[in-house]
Amino acid sequence: ENTTAKRFYAGLFAQAGNGYIKNLGLINLSITATAVENYAGGIAAKSFGRIDSCYVKGGYIQGRQRTGGICAIHYSLESSTDSSWQILRCWNSAEVVGSSYVGGIVGFEYSYPKWCYNMGDVRTTNETDYYCRVGGIAGYEKNYAYECFNMGVIRGSKMVEGYTGGLVGEGRAVRSYNVGEVIGNKSIGTGGISGTYGYNDGFDYTYNAARVTGSGNTAPINGNNANRTIRYSYYDSQLCPNTKRINGISRTT
Repeated sequence: ENTTAKRFYAGLFAQAGNGYIKNLGLINLSITATAVENYAGGIAAKSFGRIDSCYVKGGYIQGRQRTGGICAIHYSLESSTDSSWQILRCWNSAEVVGSSYVGGIVGFEYSYPKWCYNMGDVRTTNETDYYCRVGGIAGYEKNYAYECFNMGVIRGSKMVEGYTGGLVGEGRAVRSYNVGEVIGNKSIGTGGISGTYGYNDGFDYTYNAARVTGSGNTAPINGNNANRTIRYSYYDSQLCPNTKRINGISRTT
């Protein structure tokens, strides 16, 4: 249902609190919540707790400020690695569309998403907010995505600058990979793994096997910060022959 409320949380659970959501699936859902501060997520719009073994299969999710296939915004204890505060073993194949922080799994993530994957296309709208973040797993990831992968096409804004990544728009990934095309459009940074590095330094054991394009800085792994620490991370040189920056270890298929 569309809403014009100033702050509206759209999802199966609007605000899930610190509850535990497990083994839940949604098929061919449709969510549209496009007012300026609206949040939209397939399972939950806002959560402080654990979301485990849930999925969204097909459909369309559109929000504005925070948008995710599973959850729009997910909080946790500061720097907590406790699984009680994480999104685990979740997947999405719905199209996810938003204007600010947009992710195939979660729009804005304070915790550590683990063992998640996205197959749906993720993109911004024509009403994109300045410095939007778009990623196959998370739009913004404060910590890092762990053992996740993306297969969907990721598209950054055509209207304003921002950051676009195959896995995270802003943030870090560990033991994760991307095989979905990344189209940055006007993004400042576009990367096969991350658009820009975020709070934490380093990309460990990542792999990008997809084309990366954009008008700003582009790179096979990390788009906006070529000098961040990148360890044991690889990319397919046949798919990324013309990126403006080179980081990671080149391989051919």
